Amino acid sequence: KIITDRVILEASSKYSVNKKMEAKMGAKYKYIKPDVYSYLIENIEFEQHLDVYLSYFYQPIKELKATVNLRQMFVSNYKAPFTPSLGAEYTVFDQKNKDLTLTTSIAKSYRIPTFNDRFWGTQGKPDLKPENGFIIDAGSKYYFGDKSLNTCIKLNVFYMNIDDWIEWRLFSVWEASNVQQVISKGIELNTNTNFDIGKFSSNIILNYSLNSAQKIDSKETGELINQQLIYTPLNIGNIIYSVSRKNISVFANGLLTGKRYVEYALNNRESLPAYFLTNCGISYTKNIKNHRAKLTISGNNLFNVDYQNEQFYAMPGRNYQISIQITLHHI
Repeated sequence: KIITDRVILEASSKYSVNKKMEAKMGAKYKYIKPDVYSYLIENIEFEQHLDVYLSYFYQPIKELKATVNLRQMFVSNYKAPFTPSLGAEYTVFDQKNKDLTLTTSIAKSYRIPTFNDRFWGTQGKPDLKPENGFIIDAGSKYYFGDKSLNTCIKLNVFYMNIDDWIEWRLFSVWEASNVQQVISKGIELNTNTNFDIGKFSSNIILNYSLNSAQKIDSKETGELINQQLIYTPLNIGNIIYSVSRKNISVFANGLLTGKRYVEYALNNRESLPAYFLTNCGISYTKNIKNHRAKLTISGNNLFNVDYQNEQFYAMPGRNYQISIQITLHHI
């Protein structure tokens, strides 16, 4: 039995001085009561969260937008810190067929352990500490082209410094534990290109992420540091291509997952090899009065790649799927 009851109350208010200045404040309350077979009821009966925030938007000039967020969380049995954030967006140029925007932000980070982290059988740890740190990122978005051929390129760099990072590791069984300090840094690239081929509309999306995530300090004496976190690939990416005409769309996508280590070791760390999955499919959409029906037939892992997301846990080979999605619009 796995049941979770939630009561959520939320309220917010927004005040605009003018188009260049706006303030928003609000609060969100959650009452959470889990009833899960593997939780010891004496450990957790219910939990309450209260999130209070104030956000201020300011546009001093046409090209520059800035946002300040002030947030305070209150959680049962935890003393949450004040978590402010600051973001800015600057438009370098905005022309008819091209524009360039730069963004940056810095934020205080805080995350409490999940119920599974704390209470799942004997593997969770009720005394886990919350993750606490800060995140800095900067990015750019460049758009160019016209109606028949256009591309949007987004590039983002990030740096995270987190204390008490929560990690599940396999000892004799999987167990949750805190890592003293983890630094995660890298880049994210996204491109989206639309173009026409005769009467057909095509779209190509490319995503790539390089994420160096390493523990640089540990609570355990003798624990190896400065190594990539287990089950965290350094490289991950995917490419999606679709072509459509009227109600029919054909698509294909590929997913790359890089090598993942399964242990911390001084030499010859054991790892799961990188893999690339290929999927494709066709969909047909039919409008019926005010409603819409969509039929999709897809083939997954077309080349029957043998891969693992978790060591010794088999993943599906070549498989097929048929789905029907119906959207009802009531007037």
